[in-house]
Amino acid sequence: MQYSKTLRRNYTMGKCTKLKELFYFLFPLANMMISGSVFGVAGHYWYRFLDTRFPGTAVKTVGKKLFLEMLIGPPVFLGFFLAIGYLEGKPVEESIKEFKKNFLVICAADWAVYAPLQAVNFFYVPPRYRLLYVCVLCLAYDVFMSYILHKEDNKKLMASKQE
Repeated sequence: MQYSKTLRRNYTMGKCTKLKELFYFLFPLANMMISGSVFGVAGHYWYRFLDTRFPGTAVKTVGKKLFLEMLIGPPVFLGFFLAIGYLEGKPVEESIKEFKKNFLVICAADWAVYAPLQAVNFFYVPPRYRLLYVCVLCLAYDVFMSYILHKEDNKKLMASKQE
């Protein structure tokens, strides 16, 4: 008990910089894990729908799946920004502002990187492994999204280290 009081006092007085760094690292990580879990479950049903509605690996079929993936991407990204903002206690307006500010970068990354990888998924990965493949892709993509969402926080942390 006494240790936690001392730790809390040192943290509030700005003495415990290692704890601040740990907080800056773990808090976004926990939020990304929570939102990733929610979107992962939704992804399971999404890919089941796509494979049921558009079975096979013909070019036209894969093209339809990719078109739907790219069409649904921006609303999913908005949901992602809103979910992370909610978990971080941000007002909805601020999350929407962040989304608008980063929209082009995220869509460019999604359409330039994620779309070709999804084409590989739809052409070559058996349906039962499709979600696993996407989850591995999403791990890397979530790191990118976390960077986009928290780049201002990282700049502040680096600036405070230099002082």
